[in-house]
This record gives sequence, structure tokens and C-alpha cells, in this order.
Amino acid sequence: MQYSIVIPLKNEGPNIYPLVTEIDKAMAHISSDYEIVLVNDHSDDDTVEQIEQLDNARIKLVHQKELQHFKDEAVAEGYRQCSGDVVISLDGDMQNHPKDIPSLIENLPVNGMVCGVRATREDLYIRVVTSKWANAIRRFIVKDSMVDAGCAFRVCGKEHLALYLAHYKEFNETAHYFFPAMVDWKGCKVKYFSIDHFSRYGGETKFAAMKGRVISGLQGCMVARLVRKKIKSI
Repeated sequence: MQYSIVIPLKNEGPNIYPLVTEIDKAMAHISSDYEIVLVNDHSDDDTVEQIEQLDNARIKLVHQKELQHFKDEAVAEGYRQCSGDVVISLDGDMQNHPKDIPSLIENLPVNGMVCGVRATREDLYIRVVTSKWANAIRRFIVKDSMVDAGCAFRVCGKEHLALYLAHYKEFNETAHYFFPAMVDWKGCKVKYFSIDHFSRYGGETKFAAMKGRVISGLQGCMVARLVRKKIKSI
């Protein structure tokens, strides 16, 4: 069994060393080989330099070159480049701590996915409120079963990546939120597991303005309804 840890990165230079260090610590508890796929999403800080300074043989540095789809494309490129049987994805801001990786792997259902749920939020009040509203509106429109779509900490078998790669370009830069729903619509089990949440370690938040989030979120919900029909019809 081999594991791939896929992390999209946009100007996360200050987080690279602690992120990789904590991943290595977490994976030391798992007696399997692993790779760390770091996807540089057009960073204009020292993200790439920080990665290259680590000289870590487990790191696979990938550059996302497309100028559309943004994080969705970065995640997709990481999925294309990874080689593990089980794929772990998380963000590079250290708000989801790598120490929870073994627990998520342990709770991975057969042929399914396990997703983190941020039990407590170490975010600005406006982010917490908008996240709760977004989850409620999404569930009302899409009728999905996702608990915390904004949490990027997920583990699944590599066989599910084809779903994301087949449909992510249909979304308006929101496909990464709906990946667990896609797996559920395929008829596979998706479990949710409470994890710790921390303040951002370094760098700047990518939190978008309210208006932009509302518009893209509603568009994503409309697309999700169509994608659900496609997946369920297969």
C-alpha cells in the first residue's frame, strides 16, 4: 500500500517547512511508503524555493500551469501526478494539522471516502458565519449529505479521482467543495470524522469577498445538480 498526500499551494512559503515536517511525523505511525505531491499554483512568493531547500526525496513538486479553474486545476494536477493507492488531500495553511492523517486513514471505509469536519473553527467570525450559511444553502439546493464542504482534509482510494477529473471543469472554480458529494452520488460510502482546526500558521488567507463567494457558490450548486444526474445515470 502506498499513500499520496496531495497539497495545492498558493503563496504558502512560510508554511512549507512545518507542513512537510509534520507530515513526516504523522506518516511515521503508518508502516507504508508515501509521497508528498506539492502543487505550486502560480505562487509569487518563495514557496518553490522553500520546497527545493528541503531536499526531501518523498516530495514531488508539480507546477499548475493553467490560468483557469485555479484551485480546482491545482487539485486536478495533483491527482493526475500522484501514484498512491490511497490519496490524502489537505490545504497548505496548516489549519488542518497533518497529525490527524492516521485517524482519517483508520476510518476510511472500504471503497469510499473519509472527510474531516472542523469541530471548532479558528477563523475570523465572518468566515465561520459564511461557511455555515454556505453549507445550509448548498444542502437545500443540491440535497447532498456533505457535513463540511469547506474542509479540504480528505482521504479516498485512487479509483475515485477519475470522478473529480471528469467533472471539475464543469464547475465555476468550486469542484473541490463537491468532491465528497460526487463519491456519494456514485453510491460509495462517505464518512465524516471530527478533526482539530488551528489558526493559519503563516502566509495570507485566500478568503474571497462575500459577493464573489455567494455568486460562485450558487453557480456551483446549479452545476452540482446537473453533475449529480450524470453520475447517477452511469
